[in-house]
Amino acid sequence: MSDIISIINGSAGSAQHKVGTTIETFAISLAAGFILFAVQFGTFLIVRNYLWAKRIYSQPRSFLIPLKSRVKPPANNPAKWLLTVFKIPEDPEVLQKAGMDAYFFLRYLSMCLKIFFPMAIIILPILIPLNVSGGKSTNTIAGTHYNVTGLDTLAWSNVSPEHTSRYWAHLILAIGVVIWVCFIFHQELIHYIFKRQEFLGSPSHRLKASSTTVLITDIPDEICTVQALTELYDDFPGGLRRIWINRNFKPLVDKDKVRKRFEDLLENAETNLIRKATKEHRKRQKRLERETANQPTSTTEGELSNDVRTKARSRSILVKAESDRGKIHGPATPAACNNDLQYDLETKAAWTEYVAPKKRQKMRIPKHGHTALFHIPLIGLFFSTKVDTIYYCRRELARLNKEIETDVEASESYPHNRSAFIQFNSQKAAHLACQSVANTMPRQMTQRTVEISPADINWSSLSLSWRARYLRMVGFVLLFIILVFLFGLISFFTGILSRASTLAGSVSWLRWIGSLPAWLLSFIQGTLPPVILILVLSGPLPILLRALTNDTRGATTGSRGERSLQLWYFIFLFFELFIIPTISSGLTSIVQELIHSPTSVPNILATNLPTAADYYFSFLILEALSISASSILQTIRLLNYYVFGSVNTPDSVFNKLSWTNRTRIGSNIPWYTTFAVIGLVYSVIAPLMLVFMLITFSLFWIVIKNNILYVIRTGNVDGGGLFFPSAINQLFTGLYFMEICLAGLFFLVRDVQGNVACEAQGIIMVVVLILTIFYQIWLAVNFQGLYTYAPVQLEGDAARRDKEYEKERLTAAVHNARPGSESTTADNEQSLDHSSNTATLPNNSEVDHRQNLASEEEPSSLHPPRSIPGSPRSQHIQAQQRRDNQSAKHILARLNRPLDEARLAALESHLAQIEENVGNSLVPRQKDVERQMMNDPISKIVMQHNDELEDLDAEERDMLISVAFTHPVLRGTKPSVWIPSDEIGVSDDEVRRTVELSRDVAIDNRGAFFNKKLRVEVNKPPPDMSEFALVMAEL
Repeated sequence: MSDIISIINGSAGSAQHKVGTTIETFAISLAAGFILFAVQFGTFLIVRNYLWAKRIYSQPRSFLIPLKSRVKPPANNPAKWLLTVFKIPEDPEVLQKAGMDAYFFLRYLSMCLKIFFPMAIIILPILIPLNVSGGKSTNTIAGTHYNVTGLDTLAWSNVSPEHTSRYWAHLILAIGVVIWVCFIFHQELIHYIFKRQEFLGSPSHRLKASSTTVLITDIPDEICTVQALTELYDDFPGGLRRIWINRNFKPLVDKDKVRKRFEDLLENAETNLIRKATKEHRKRQKRLERETANQPTSTTEGELSNDVRTKARSRSILVKAESDRGKIHGPATPAACNNDLQYDLETKAAWTEYVAPKKRQKMRIPKHGHTALFHIPLIGLFFSTKVDTIYYCRRELARLNKEIETDVEASESYPHNRSAFIQFNSQKAAHLACQSVANTMPRQMTQRTVEISPADINWSSLSLSWRARYLRMVGFVLLFIILVFLFGLISFFTGILSRASTLAGSVSWLRWIGSLPAWLLSFIQGTLPPVILILVLSGPLPILLRALTNDTRGATTGSRGERSLQLWYFIFLFFELFIIPTISSGLTSIVQELIHSPTSVPNILATNLPTAADYYFSFLILEALSISASSILQTIRLLNYYVFGSVNTPDSVFNKLSWTNRTRIGSNIPWYTTFAVIGLVYSVIAPLMLVFMLITFSLFWIVIKNNILYVIRTGNVDGGGLFFPSAINQLFTGLYFMEICLAGLFFLVRDVQGNVACEAQGIIMVVVLILTIFYQIWLAVNFQGLYTYAPVQLEGDAARRDKEYEKERLTAAVHNARPGSESTTADNEQSLDHSSNTATLPNNSEVDHRQNLASEEEPSSLHPPRSIPGSPRSQHIQAQQRRDNQSAKHILARLNRPLDEARLAALESHLAQIEENVGNSLVPRQKDVERQMMNDPISKIVMQHNDELEDLDAEERDMLISVAFTHPVLRGTKPSVWIPSDEIGVSDDEVRRTVELSRDVAIDNRGAFFNKKLRVEVNKPPPDMSEFALVMAEL
């Protein structure tokens, strides 16, 4: 028991057992880090130029994303590649190609370098000589023997009691650090506000539905109607355009999830069946070729294959549907599946020639009346029965398609969830409405959000009331505390590991550790703990926290969930990486001291902070080398793609090939913020830390810039860089802890007589702390509104830019018009005039125009006019609802219409003649575009689809915007089963038989086929992929 207590009391502060770290020990840790970095970075340099690695390392952003965001592929030569990364400026190239989030992600790292580089230039030459010259070292001063060795001789703790006046230099430099950092924060926030307003006022952004739409939750029942909300918000400039009352579609969403599961099962089962048949056919052909090798034959392999296909298709044509086929009544049953099998056998389906019925794929379903027991593990086997997967999924998919179609038509019957999306005719009105108090009661309509992308909405969270959010917040905090405790145990274990040699002499059953080789012991103590810590804290932890912030807390948007994750993940890392390693007295004694004297925290940190710096020297360099190397090598992505990412169906193949790696801001920025905080805290106490800050952030800057340019995308939608001000606010933590710890250290300094020697410095530092707090409050009060909202002044400037931009775009569109487009230059100019009118405050002619629209009865009128003064609002609303209902099916049918063969052929011909203007080093040259497009089918598919909202004509834009905030389950297309084609006609036969069974099941085998190894390949888009699938994410 005593051994356990000694371990607990001695391992809490792993940093403290690095006191006096020798150059040799540090060198061993450093060498291990560089070896790990060299292996991963060398592997990256070797494999990045291989064709199979292009999709991961060097060219994903060159051909797997929309054309407007594509970049020129990096050079194969490592020196040229690195030089290109350095030469490409962040603004405007990175900003234009990668977006606001990526730009400010990189800008954040640049800001950290901008902070630490001047500090290193000034502080290191001043403080290191002052700390070393005449220091404590191993001397005896005034009867007190000191033992300051290793890297500690360069830090605060080496200043002799005889030279306490030197601490004035520490104070002056600390004040300089605070002033410099606060100045940088102010300048960076000013730059962010400028770029943010430029982003909000850009013509491309103002075309989006998100720029003029406000989400309001917790709406009282009595005003949660279109009529009441119109009365409330129609007086804002420009008036209302549309209102979407959100409803609780959870039953329909659950049914849609079941449908998707059956679709996946059916696709896999059909693919496996066709593969088995094709494999058996090829075996028979090889056997036939061997048998007839020495015999004359007049039938070639191709003729034989064609003959087989002809017979299979002939059999399929002869199939006569029974009287009840094509009609699905209720859920599928084993008896119905058996009837389908007998029908296929009697009519000699194509698969029957190659595959025995018993080799077809089976699945288990619950017995009638035992659905609940079926889902119990193990026990459920006794309450299930086996059925044929294909027959069962066909019938269930047909049934669910019909039911969901019926439910969608009756969507008004679902209860509303007291939230609504309100779209205005101008951006100014949306931002004004978001800032206006809407209701007279507390907690009602207080959560208002603007600039929301439809692709970023967590629809399930919209049904939560304010009470549910409060309860979820309490649950989240409790779970967070539990996670901190559990992961604290891991930090506790790494702390034990970091002092293995000490424990070998004090714990009897660990004495065998002392017999290990010196180099191995140094590796275990210095290298292994940080590696374990980073694997644990960067692996499962962000996944758990993301699930908590998005699901448990109920974030309404993914961007808001990421910013919440950014905050809580930083708190977690700060506690695990800074607080715990700094504490030295042991867990039990620290807890006792805090209970008796809660105000002793500054003294505890101040006492232990100087001697804990050595731990962070090796920790930071190892973290920087390992994180940067793993980020550029993308080990997990590589394993997922080539080892664990097996795919079977055409849909899964297409998703794998078209997927580009996305980095999540919320789980990346907290690491860099924590490192920067540690650097700020130790900048004066242990100035050598600044060298490691420069190395750390330089490596991160190179790796992240390469990944942003060539490899990754930041999230599904661009959040406008809103994480940047939050990260800067979190960096104030470093200033506060530096000031608190320096104040404590100043008060602890004693001269040779044992008197307090730096009381004045301590008081001044407390004053600086108070001023820093006031400065952050001043920043929050004066800058907070500019982070989120567009100023009123922005509207007039943006309207003028809109007209100029639209004219330039239409001029360029004359030369590069999309094939099949029926719009002419005159039509475009007309749409320009119309769009410019609707973007500004309405004049009399515009009101008259809207009145004319209100009197029209054509369902194709997609622009809902604002309420007409003097006319009954209820009549206007009802008329508008009738027009919307009449045009809804037409809009959704057009929206979800996939590209047909004629359209694809026209686009392919058009793409081959594209003339790309080389404006900067990031724009792909024409030959690169053509080569990537023609050689990679996924690149061609991406280029065939609309990817820019501004390239669409006015009618198409308004069509998309009219359904932008409709629930996805209502505007989603009916899923189409996609199976590969084959050379023997089994696939064609399966398509015909599925359609024969029910017209409610969409199935196709276009653009998917087997290669020689019977692996599925695709060269066409999925049959249910809309022409506007790519541009919908940008609304």
